[in-house]
Amino acid sequence: MLIAVFLNPESVKNLPRIEALVDGFELRLNTSYVELKKIRDKITKPIIIKANNNCMELGKLNPEYIDFDYKITNNFITCFHLEYPDIKIIRSYHDFECTPDDLAEILQKMQHPNCTVYKIVTYANNSLDSLKMLHFVKKYGQEYDLVAHCMGELGVVSRIVGSILGNYFHYAGIDLDNIPAPGCLDLNELINVYRIKKINQKTAVYALLGSPVEQSVGHIFHNDMFEKLGKNAVYIKIKLEPKELKGFRHAIVGLPFQGFSVTMPLKELIIPDSVVNTIRINNNNWSAINTDGVGALAALAAVCDITKSRLLVLGAGGAAKAIVNEAVKRKVLAITIVNRTASKAKDLAKQFNCLSELGDAYDIIINTIPADINKYIKNYLTDNLVFMDINYYSNHNKQIKMTNWRVVSGYDMYVNQALRQLDYWGHGVTR
Repeated sequence: MLIAVFLNPESVKNLPRIEALVDGFELRLNTSYVELKKIRDKITKPIIIKANNNCMELGKLNPEYIDFDYKITNNFITCFHLEYPDIKIIRSYHDFECTPDDLAEILQKMQHPNCTVYKIVTYANNSLDSLKMLHFVKKYGQEYDLVAHCMGELGVVSRIVGSILGNYFHYAGIDLDNIPAPGCLDLNELINVYRIKKINQKTAVYALLGSPVEQSVGHIFHNDMFEKLGKNAVYIKIKLEPKELKGFRHAIVGLPFQGFSVTMPLKELIIPDSVVNTIRINNNNWSAINTDGVGALAALAAVCDITKSRLLVLGAGGAAKAIVNEAVKRKVLAITIVNRTASKAKDLAKQFNCLSELGDAYDIIINTIPADINKYIKNYLTDNLVFMDINYYSNHNKQIKMTNWRVVSGYDMYVNQALRQLDYWGHGVTR
């Protein structure tokens, strides 16, 4: 796998720094031939020239690769090869609207005896499109020098995991201001977060599943831990809707996934009759646990005596259920559950023999809901309470910044539960 970065005239000034990080550069015909030649003469690494037309003159720039659209005729490709036999030809297909089902047929139609690399880039309208592309790479990446991935936010999974399955090139932008296509990662994130240079055919893949997932720092935390632990693994984020669950479970068979973190709204859906946030895969068999409760109570126990505390839990979803379950195990003094839908709070409170009506005083308040919480906490704003919002990117802490509450960061809970996820996946962090 080679890393090619899109280079334009404005980014040439940073060329020495960039050249040390990449295997090559892609130049595109959005600049003049004269400017292209000036850039070409400064580069010592291999280059790809992306040609938007049948311009024979581009061969004079002596690139290592030239990328022609699949619509350019076979006859022209033959003539170009005869004129410049040492330049490797990439033939590329793009679909900017969807990921078609006939990827194999498209590949066959692109065949030409003088082409070295075949590039198929489509648009992912959902994460299942990316998984479809990954199966295509797995099947044909050993037979052909192939570059195949999806564009768009939902296509990132195909870019990272495709590198494991056999993609010939991996493309990157120099920075966030120089991204060549939607969903393409910048060089810093690709190398320093996803550790793309260390990925190989034996790399295990873990992922966060849910919607939304954009604000999660899971990919940063887990990939940093894999680096520190010396693990050949990578962690990505997959935006997945409930309606896609059935197709997803089928689509990952045969791909290098070994475990998942699970967030809203899938915690109560992904495993029937269970509330889970961690899945382990072994020979296509799934097992699951929930580390939310342990993580939350461990974070609180670091600042107060939870066994002598009266606990108020806001929310009655999967995370709230896991927290209440752990609080009961730890013999918390009293537990009250309130929720926007009162019936859900009553059902959960009945299950664990807790209260579901607001009382007079609390020592700890845990928020698990994204909605406005003022109506629940307004009567307690002056008390010396411990408050934790499990959504570490939430703005709710601003509502209590003028109080004398002790705030436990939701990130502390996240770290505690994430370490236990690593344990469950077999990476032995907290033991």
